[in-house]
Amino acid sequence: MRGILRLELFLLAACATQAPAPPQPVAEASVAPAPPASPAPIASPGSVEDISPAEGAAHLISDMNAPENALTLPPAHNVAGAQYVGRYRVCVDEAGRVQSVAPIQSSGAPAVDDLWTETMRRWRFRPWIREGQALAFCYPQRIEVSSES
Repeated sequence: MRGILRLELFLLAACATQAPAPPQPVAEASVAPAPPASPAPIASPGSVEDISPAEGAAHLISDMNAPENALTLPPAHNVAGAQYVGRYRVCVDEAGRVQSVAPIQSSGAPAVDDLWTETMRRWRFRPWIREGQALAFCYPQRIEVSSES
């Protein structure tokens, strides 16, 4: 115990008798202020937003139970057990009117694609609004219809 105490006292005494080291100059770091964050780009008139299928469906205002909006099968394709699946790119203008419908993946039957395209062209949507401005938008629409027979 005495040895440890002496060592501590020796170290304290040695530290107390040494002159303190002169202060070292501290280099000033010049930090340039960060540039302001750039705001999200404002869409220019005429630009088209690509949105998700869920966002597209949320903007659909057409009554899907109305016969003119319902996705059906042409009579020749409405046979027992028939099922058709297709994916289409639906583009809507600033006023919510469908401007174009293009197949991404065909249903496999041109008559079905034509009927569905014609039907989707009648759909109406709420405008896509960003920063108070109505914008045109496009979204992928998946359609799956089975025969009623």
